[in-house]
Order: sequence, then C-alpha cells, then structure tokens
Amino acid sequence: QTVCPPAFGYDVYVDMDVPGNDLGGGGPLVFADPRSYCNADAQCSGYVTVTSYVTNPDVFPYIGNSFFKAATSPTSDYQGLCLYVKKPGDQTVCPPVSGYDVYVDTDVPGDDLLGDGPIPFDDPRSFCEDDPDCNGYVQIISHANAANIGSSVLKVATSPKSDVQGFCLYVKVLREF
Repeated sequence: QTVCPPAFGYDVYVDMDVPGNDLGGGGPLVFADPRSYCNADAQCSGYVTVTSYVTNPDVFPYIGNSFFKAATSPTSDYQGLCLYVKKPGDQTVCPPVSGYDVYVDTDVPGDDLLGDGPIPFDDPRSFCEDDPDCNGYVQIISHANAANIGSSVLKVATSPKSDVQGFCLYVKVLREF
C-alpha cells in the first residue's frame, strides 16, 4: 500500500495522478521538499511525487521525483503516486539557498546553536558556514510574533522536524570531495 507523508498546506491523495498539466517543461524535478518549488510558483496548483510503491517499471527511474502541476484535475488512479493539492490561503515561500536543502513550514524544536530564540541575521547562511557545529538554520518568514520576521535560529541538529507555518528550515547538503 502506498504511503504518502503529509505536507503542511496541502491535501494529500494516495495513488492519484493528474495526467498532463505539467509545469517546468513537463520533466521531473527533485527537491528535498517539493513545496519549496510549488509555493514559489503562482501557477503551481500541486504536485505528484513518485514513490517506491510504483508498479510500472517505466516509472522506476523517477522514484523520488516530483511533477509540478498547473491544474489538479481531472485525476486518475495510479499505483505509487502521491498527489499533493495546495490548500487555499497564504503559502510560505522559502527562497532557495545554494548548498542547502529547504523545507517549507518546518522547524526543529530545540538544538539551537546560539541559545534560545531567534536572532536577526543579515545572512544566516554565512554564519552557519563559518561554524562547524552548524548543520542548518531556520529562517522566520512569517509568524504570529511580527517582531521575529526575518530572524533566524542556527541549528546543531536538523531533525526531528515539526510543522510550523511561516518557518523555512535550511539543511546543509553534505558535500563529497
């Protein structure tokens, strides 16, 4: 049975596809969190992610990839695909940062590198790059406490993750030399 993890801000439909309506030239794209691409594109209504539960061998090379959709209907049954449809309302947009995977509406409670609470960094990436104990950071894009918007929290650990609307988690990508 296909397992589709929940995604804050999206309705999830198991074993569903939207034939056609692909954005970005129709090809698959790989993102740590596909919401980072879809939320930033006003034309994106949702996305389909290919899971390891697909049964069609022609689709095996696309496991872990997502297809972004301009429309989310009509749908069709398709074993092993997860359809994510944007819910109405504001969507958090997390800008891409070179060398980091980005997770939308995500925080890692605790494990703050510089004590408790957000700090207003001009460039949190540079602070994180300069500290070998820093494995990522959370940037506050929108929050109930408007004073914290634009602030960041450097993180020692990057899991376990939790859903927090308006937060962008940036995790260092391991580099191989």
